[in-house]
Amino acid sequence: MKRHSSWVALVFVVAILVLCLLACGGCVLLGDALQETPPERDFETDELFIDTSAFPPGWSADPAGPREHTGQAPLGGGTMSIQRRVLTFTPGGGRGGAYEKIYRMASIVVATREFERQIEIWFPTRGHWSSWERPARVTYESSSADRFRVACAYDTARSDLAQKCHFIGQYEEYLVWFSTDMSPDYMTYEDLERILQAIDEQIARYLGKETEQSAVTNQE
Repeated sequence: MKRHSSWVALVFVVAILVLCLLACGGCVLLGDALQETPPERDFETDELFIDTSAFPPGWSADPAGPREHTGQAPLGGGTMSIQRRVLTFTPGGGRGGAYEKIYRMASIVVATREFERQIEIWFPTRGHWSSWERPARVTYESSSADRFRVACAYDTARSDLAQKCHFIGQYEEYLVWFSTDMSPDYMTYEDLERILQAIDEQIARYLGKETEQSAVTNQE
């Protein structure tokens, strides 16, 4: 009986320590948010989304436009955001799909930390996914993002071994995600390249940054 009580006490102490660590992490993030606030913006977050002109023929965007993204990341990372918006896209034929998600975080520091945390979530090394790798044909490099990553993997839980490609980029206090199903019928690597470039140029234009493509255009 005494041994059982000791185990209960140990489990209780460990649980308290874990809760304290999580609370401390939240305090650090809150402190960052209070110490550094994002600049005033003369545009709305919804203006940062791309449209279907970057997609292959037949794709359409949600006619309702961007909406509030209510999903919460594990351990509540989304609670340090000012705004969370998402826009879905659908190819013709009703198969597959894609979405772009944009979070405006409470500060650039918070966005940087959340980006690193999201890398572990967005590109999981466990579960039903194959290894996340960047396809050789996806060569686009962002010159305006503070940091970004793009990679693709196969969903081994599906009989058709469907491939998904994910992109996440940090642009100052903004985090931008893009996820799409891949298929020769509606989304190729070349199509993905054009979309990544469109995302980069759209964000850069509003934040007053210059992409490599815009630099070439200005020189001409």
